Amino acid sequence: MSQLSETFPTLDCSQCILTPRMVEVFQHPRIKLYTYSEVEAVDGYIGNFKVSIRKKARSIDEAKCNGCGACQKACPNKKILSEFDAGLGKRTAIYVPFPQAVPNIPVIDRARCSYFRGKAKGSKKDLCGKCKEACGRDAILFDQTDTIVTEDVGAIVVAQASASTRSAKSRTATRSAAMASTATAQCRTSSTGSNSSVSPRLRTHGR
Repeated sequence: MSQLSETFPTLDCSQCILTPRMVEVFQHPRIKLYTYSEVEAVDGYIGNFKVSIRKKARSIDEAKCNGCGACQKACPNKKILSEFDAGLGKRTAIYVPFPQAVPNIPVIDRARCSYFRGKAKGSKKDLCGKCKEACGRDAILFDQTDTIVTEDVGAIVVAQASASTRSAKSRTATRSAAMASTATAQCRTSSTGSNSSVSPRLRTHGR
């Protein structure tokens, strides 16, 4: 939803609807929000689950970062295609997904960052570090690692990602399979010589 400019039918700004709710969740005293994290394991039973959560390394000290954006302005790698903009825009190697993201704390894309790419190639010299130099709060942590946290929970809600999060390749494959299935159904119906007015697509779903 955050990628939409306006929403039907009222044409309200999507961010005007979504951002206040994200902030409410983030500030709610009884909600603990884990971003850039994944569930590693779930043990226990209904009413008494233990959930292990992997907090991925942002390379940012979340307690110190105030989201000023100085690190993003200083990053020299500004030509990375933005996933949020579906490849139509550009982002830096240190970034937030979109301006209204909650929390407004960036993450370093280690696969694209010159500093980490240099380290991966065995370079002893720091090839970049501009973001660290620009950060006035010393919030850049290049040596940060993933951490595992455990939470005791009573119930778990499993929410599946929407269709918009699929890759373009998966969507194309799904459409191609559907078209092939429909074409096959039409051929089968034509070969029977039936004069029924029921469409081949409806026949296919009925089988």
